[in-house]
Amino acid sequence: MSITRKTNSRGFSLLEVMLVILIMTMVAMFALRMQGPKFRQTLADHAAGQMRQIMEAATAYYIGNGQWPMQSQSQQVGQNYLPPSAENIKLLTIPSTSPSGQYNAPYLPTSVLSTEGPFAGQFVSPFGQPYKIGPDPNQPYQGTGSSATYFEVQVDTQDPAVATLLKGKLPLAYITPGKDGKNTVVTAYLNIPSYDYNHANTVSDVGVYHPGDCIPAPTYACPSGMEAATFVTLEQAYGFSDDPITKDDSTVSSITGFSASINTGSRTPGDSAKTCDNIPSELQNACTLSTDSRVCVYINTTSTTNQGQVQFDATRIQETYVLAMTKCMPEN
Repeated sequence: MSITRKTNSRGFSLLEVMLVILIMTMVAMFALRMQGPKFRQTLADHAAGQMRQIMEAATAYYIGNGQWPMQSQSQQVGQNYLPPSAENIKLLTIPSTSPSGQYNAPYLPTSVLSTEGPFAGQFVSPFGQPYKIGPDPNQPYQGTGSSATYFEVQVDTQDPAVATLLKGKLPLAYITPGKDGKNTVVTAYLNIPSYDYNHANTVSDVGVYHPGDCIPAPTYACPSGMEAATFVTLEQAYGFSDDPITKDDSTVSSITGFSASINTGSRTPGDSAKTCDNIPSELQNACTLSTDSRVCVYINTTSTTNQGQVQFDATRIQETYVLAMTKCMPEN
């Protein structure tokens, strides 16, 4: 006698399948809700780091070149600067060579530039949009050799929530509407690095002169809010004898004090700068330009012949050296 068993096999019902799909959907939505803020935070962190990198490179560029990185201006003097451009960043990735032949590395590596796609040659942000840089377009362009006070780094985040996060991570920034009218564009700005600019060799004139020499005016134009100033100091001077001809060491007088100054303004016809009182006029060449100045040195000694203050002759002038430096300083 054989026994036949009947197996009861049944598939999932429609209700069971729908219940499983509903549960999976709820889990997925919860996961997305949890990951959304973290993803936005990551995007904002990445963009903030890149924008700070650009601002540091732009500051270094300004110190080395005396102006912000920007393509040649096409507008008239007095008109506002052009809006920030993605093309300006290329200037930060180009190496330069100083007049002495020294190689200067670029301010940003070329690896930051995209090599393909619609934004090839531009610095693309985590939002798929290129960074744009340039002087604040609300400032007037003052011509070649001048520079705007404020500089901007701009990017469209494509998301108002990310824009708010990114603005909070930058020292000076504001948000404006994008193409769709939503507040998605973040603009960070910085101003002239006056302290570092004041120490920049490329925008300073340094020279060694003899008393009575003419100091040429700087060939560069100081940016808005700054003016050229010249500083002088006595670099080297020998002891002065009562007898400048024999220069008997036994009669050399000690230097008890000195000062150096710059004389400007016309005193005699054909001379743009005032002459030094303690140097014969025939030993002082006429300064050629009205913008030139003259360096004067006053030295006090124990000499009784000079009555305390040295009167320079041709020999004493050649043995006295003055260091003069002209650079841009904030206006008073």
